[in-house]
Amino acid sequence: MAPARVLLAVSQFASSGASDLVLHLVGALDRERFAPSVLALYADDAPTSDHAAEAAGAERFARLGVPTGTLRLRARAPLRQRLAPLVGFLRERDFHVVHAHSRPADLWLTLAGVAARVPVRLYTRQATYGAWPVSLRLRYALLARFATRVVAVSDAVHAHLRSRELVPQRRVELVPDGIPLAPLERTRPRGEMRANLGVGAGAALVTTVASLTPRKGHRYLLSAAETVLARHPNARFLFVGDGPERAALEAAADASRRREAFLFAGQRADYVDCIAASDLFVLPSLWEGLNLSLLTACALGVPAVASNVGSNPEIITHGVSGLLPTPRAPALAAESLDPRALGDAITGLLTDRTRAHALAKAARRHVRERYTAELMASRHASLYTRLLRARGVGSERLGVRPDATRELQ
Repeated sequence: MAPARVLLAVSQFASSGASDLVLHLVGALDRERFAPSVLALYADDAPTSDHAAEAAGAERFARLGVPTGTLRLRARAPLRQRLAPLVGFLRERDFHVVHAHSRPADLWLTLAGVAARVPVRLYTRQATYGAWPVSLRLRYALLARFATRVVAVSDAVHAHLRSRELVPQRRVELVPDGIPLAPLERTRPRGEMRANLGVGAGAALVTTVASLTPRKGHRYLLSAAETVLARHPNARFLFVGDGPERAALEAAADASRRREAFLFAGQRADYVDCIAASDLFVLPSLWEGLNLSLLTACALGVPAVASNVGSNPEIITHGVSGLLPTPRAPALAAESLDPRALGDAITGLLTDRTRAHALAKAARRHVRERYTAELMASRHASLYTRLLRARGVGSERLGVRPDATRELQ
């Protein structure tokens, strides 16, 4: 029995929610049934990660024996010309499944897959986006008719696809994201990690891990810190991640009277160690799909506070396994948020450590039972197999070409 050739597309190899997710997926896929490859697919005018970050990201896949490649499409070319290199690539490699995990790779890979006659074409929607213009919503409503299936990573995303992107129910598949648990058992010693971060032994460490973009709500957390510091003056707020908001966030921290309380660590490969060394994890997003950092914090047993948006209440039950101190909504407008509610929730758990640990214990059990990389890979494998068989591509008909596992470059 030969494995099916599967191409997964991301917008970058450097560590991010989508690339980390694909790394977890290919690491857990059964190689006797599937031969995965990963492609970084983006427009030639798109901002990209620096070369070192991309190389390090690609190396993570190489260590798993997964071929990788990069393809830049001409952003200003007519659609047919723009997609021509991708169509040729798919025809040459003869993939059985193509699966995009980012935008606009989802658009390009699905259409190119149709032109190249790839049997199974999927894209995953990772988030419940906020104010999409009607034109973009209609574009994706049409695209869903060309995809074999659209994968939703949570119930919230499933509802978003049907109501906002108008995807027919029969084309939506629910496959929750998952994280590998084994690395969580090998985190750096807490005291050593806190010393590395410059956090004193007596300080309460509040951490958030996310790209520094407006939708992640970091400004909301900065404002909430004033409430926390009034009760816990030794608290430290660690921001792990990078992005276009960093300069503005650091300027806001500089303008506060407690600049020493805010630590900006940038993008870190050891973000799991950062979370494990923390007293509290906070995710103040304005909207979410299924946040891997929140899953990680819960699986580690770190108490968590999050905004009550998107899939966050699927991970945390308010008052049972964490706190969700904002109004329940698919997405929130920044101006509607009261930072005092977030500040009070953080203060409460830093003050009542017994309650914090009880909530964290419940969250740890919930995430470890339902959101593992192995479960995610098993569900994807079942989906791929079912769709291939529906198109008459059974395992007995799959043949691996001699060059199928060489580098994609």
